[in-house]
This record gives sequence, C-alpha cells and structure tokens, in this order.
Amino acid sequence: MLFNEKQIKKFEKWNQLKDSTYYPFIKVTDLSSTGVSSIIRGFSTGRNHHTLSGIETSTFLLLDWQTSVKDIKEQYALDPVVTEQIANEAKIKHPSFKGELAIMSSDFVVETNEPQSKFALQIKPHEKLKEPRVIEKLEIERRYWARKNIPWFVVTEREIPETLTNNVKWLQSTLCEITQIPNLEEKLEFLLSFSKKVDLSETIVDFSKQIDSAYGLEIGETLSEIRQLIAWRHINVDLTKKINYLTVKDFVDGAVISGGEDNAIVC
Repeated sequence: MLFNEKQIKKFEKWNQLKDSTYYPFIKVTDLSSTGVSSIIRGFSTGRNHHTLSGIETSTFLLLDWQTSVKDIKEQYALDPVVTEQIANEAKIKHPSFKGELAIMSSDFVVETNEPQSKFALQIKPHEKLKEPRVIEKLEIERRYWARKNIPWFVVTEREIPETLTNNVKWLQSTLCEITQIPNLEEKLEFLLSFSKKVDLSETIVDFSKQIDSAYGLEIGETLSEIRQLIAWRHINVDLTKKINYLTVKDFVDGAVISGGEDNAIVC
C-alpha cells in the first residue's frame, strides 16, 4: 500500500515551510463538516490556529495563556517515511484512507522557554483510549517522538480543568478586542483606592457594580476594566476559582502596579 501522491506533495511543501512560515497541515477548511472546529487568534504567536475539536480548543487556550510558551504548532504532520518504518517494525497497521496510506499528525507541537523547550501533544476523548486501534496509532506516534527525544503526551478532557478553561476563554477574548488599552495602571490605582472603602470579602462583581453606580457608568464597565487588568497581568489571581467568586481581597493581593502589558495584538 502506498501513500496518496497528492498528500505526499502537500507534505513536502508543508515540510519546507514549517520552520519559517508555519501553517497547519490540516485546516478547518479541509474538513467536510466544521462541527466544533475553530479558528483562534493566538496571543503568544500572533497568528490564527486551527483546532478540530472542543478539547483541542480548550487545550490551545490553556497553552496560549502560559507566559512560558513561545510557539504552538497545531496539526503538525509526521514524516510518512518514519511513521511507515515504525509501523512495520512494530507490526502495526499504518493508518490509511480509501486504500492508501494516510499521513499522520500530532495535534500540537509546543515550544517554550523552559529547560525542556519542546513537547508534542495528542488530544483524544478519554473513551477513545479504550479502543485497540486508537492505542495502536498512538503507539506509532509515541515512538516517532521518542526517536527525536521530544516528550510526547496524550491529553483527554479529564486533564482539562473546566473552571480554569472558562476563565481563560473569558480573558483571552479581551486581549484581541482593541489595538491599545490606555492607562491601565492608572485604572488599577483608582480601583485600589476605591477598594479601601469597601469590605474586602465582597466579590469583584459586586465591587464593580458599586463603582459603576457611584460614577454613573454603564453596568459592567468596571468589570470589563478588571477583566483587561487580569488579562494583561496587572492583576494576578487564582484562575482555578470561578471569576464570580473572586473577592476584592484577591484583587488587592494580586495587584501589580509595575508590570503587565499595555498594548494588545491586532486579532
């Protein structure tokens, strides 16, 4: 059985560009039905990313939020010569489609500032890990990255913390809303000053409403500013807690007067 000639040509072109002008080997537009596929603007990379499932989208957002992440390459094609060799050695049937060998891919290859600077991820629903054929294909992928001495992991929905993911989704969108966020530190200093007039155990939602009411602002305006401050890391809070449960004390304790960012990317 041979690889599809069109796919091989596509891989060769992709392989020539993957380290300079990266684009995913599989795009949302390649799918007959988009379903829960998404195209997301990456904050850490400044380019669009194609995710093909809800779990992939959540994983991408969590990766993109980490300050140590430098690059995220999604739908990363594996060298078909190597995967075929591994399949033959392991006596595992290589993935195929319509009678021709199919090029395999990892969902994400991530580069970081950490000592272990690169790792690869495959995203699967936990139930799929019970299927022998899925395990066989994962074994080919595992051996592929082992040959390159690059750590490789399988991520399921069980490794995706729901509250943290929802909070990051809420924050990530504000990073792309405008091209410049003016006077964030001045806003923070004002909010810290106002916090001295309230009970620190109040939620930041109630705190925001008080400011909106006191200054005749549209309801939600102050919370939007707090959202920006957290997104741009002028306030560090525990994002494993629901935003609605964060208190004024969390806000005050996490305030960073000097630091964070002031300019948003254009999304």
